[in-house]
Amino acid sequence: AERRLRVDDDFNATAQHHLNSLAYPASSYGAPIIGWMHDLQRMNAAELRDWYQARYAPGNATLVIVGDVTLERVKPLVERYFGVLPAKPFVTTRTSLELAEPGERRIILHQPIAAPRLLMAFNVPSLGTAQNQRTVHSLTLLSTLLAGSDSSRVRKRLQFGERLFSATTSEYNALFRGDSLFTLDAELHTRQTISLDEAEKRIWQLLDEFKTNPPGAEELERARTQLIAKRLYGRDAIEEQADRLGSFESIGVSWREMDDQVNQLSLVTSEDIQQAAATYFTRKRLST
Repeated sequence: AERRLRVDDDFNATAQHHLNSLAYPASSYGAPIIGWMHDLQRMNAAELRDWYQARYAPGNATLVIVGDVTLERVKPLVERYFGVLPAKPFVTTRTSLELAEPGERRIILHQPIAAPRLLMAFNVPSLGTAQNQRTVHSLTLLSTLLAGSDSSRVRKRLQFGERLFSATTSEYNALFRGDSLFTLDAELHTRQTISLDEAEKRIWQLLDEFKTNPPGAEELERARTQLIAKRLYGRDAIEEQADRLGSFESIGVSWREMDDQVNQLSLVTSEDIQQAAATYFTRKRLST
């Protein structure tokens, strides 16, 4: 029932699941968390119980407490409610590293949607796998510059200018234990008659433009200011704080590095953006 509700009856989720299966040929991230329907139909209670016992262990969990509290107040409560749980061995997972250049992959889905939609995903490192953290911050800013704000190149030119698309967005989630994806989602305007192939060519022109025409000082600072403001305002919600703190620790990165993210973003240069685009915006890393 949950699989049908969250995936099979949701065109967006269905498309994303198929895209992930293409984009992660060597990583466990290619399999959906809830599983494929044919896997669920073959499972039995004993298998589910064994999975739970092997992985849901205190040593495999991260506890996050946020709010107006002190260690002296919460430590006795943690010991009271969680200290009684017995420690037990659990299955440790290896970092999911993806192939450096898996080759271009493509799938076409026919769904009853209002307008054709293009999903593009590039294999990129995450905060947990990048050899140089500057790469992560460059990709983060590149997401804002590409289609992450109304002043980004794709939205400004192709969505608001040429009216080629009715909606566009780019995303990069660095908080992964294994390698991640840089994604671009674009929906054709209902009045457009061009094909998705032609629309993709227009997007590639802007992707390649970052390699030869990186953002100038004004464009870069505008994107940086938007991104930093979004990060800082996000801290107003304690749920957001808890989620990010837990995410950092869960991928093997100290939560203390979260406070340094703004400073690191301030160090990214136009040349860093150009290098990131040249390295990762390639067809050998692309799934569509």
